[in-house]
Amino acid sequence: MCKTEAKAQTLKQLKPEDRSDLSSVRNEYLFRTPILSDMLLPLLKDKRDEPMLHLMLNIAFFVLPSAVLVYVVNFAGISFWMRHLIGVSHVVMILVLFLERFMLMMHFSSHRTIFSNELLNGLQVWVYAPFFGVPHGVYKLHHVIMHHIENNHELDASSTEKFQRDSWLDFFRYWVRFAFGVWVELPLYCLQTKRWDWGSTLVAGLSSYAFCLWFLAKYVNFTGTFYAFMLPY
Repeated sequence: MCKTEAKAQTLKQLKPEDRSDLSSVRNEYLFRTPILSDMLLPLLKDKRDEPMLHLMLNIAFFVLPSAVLVYVVNFAGISFWMRHLIGVSHVVMILVLFLERFMLMMHFSSHRTIFSNELLNGLQVWVYAPFFGVPHGVYKLHHVIMHHIENNHELDASSTEKFQRDSWLDFFRYWVRFAFGVWVELPLYCLQTKRWDWGSTLVAGLSSYAFCLWFLAKYVNFTGTFYAFMLPY
């Protein structure tokens, strides 16, 4: 039996209540932006990806202005506690409203691009990603190339096989490796597998990400940079 037939047979065996997600209202975005959505819809490769277009516009209307506000209030002479309250509110807003949605969208689009325009495809990994704590241009190499090809084996720096899943200590060890080890292990992976093109993209992404954070923290405002980029990371 082929995979398509097996999948069809599995669907037939499901109870009606178990099929509800197949026809339920999609929940990837908060609201539809009529004018801009209509203008950009023709650029989608597949009409079914429309929810992701709406999500990208939602982020442009909420997350980006909110991050700008985090910087602005640090120059406005308002109280110390109010500046930090606005910064914390920004991070909470991202976590509650957008983080899961954005990561799902970036995961999907790293496997199959959603726009016929490459500039729009690049927006997620080169512009949006740092606001959600993901360095420029890193996600596809980390997830699609390394993780899916190496499949939790020796060269997969994101492998979970060595960790005990019900152990908080192992979770912390994994988190530290994921958050900090990637700066060494991912470039090393490119060297080991001779993926020179991906390696050059990775170097460009990590170095530009680090430079931007350093420049913003040192020459613009440290507190604003902490809440807009460092804490989400």
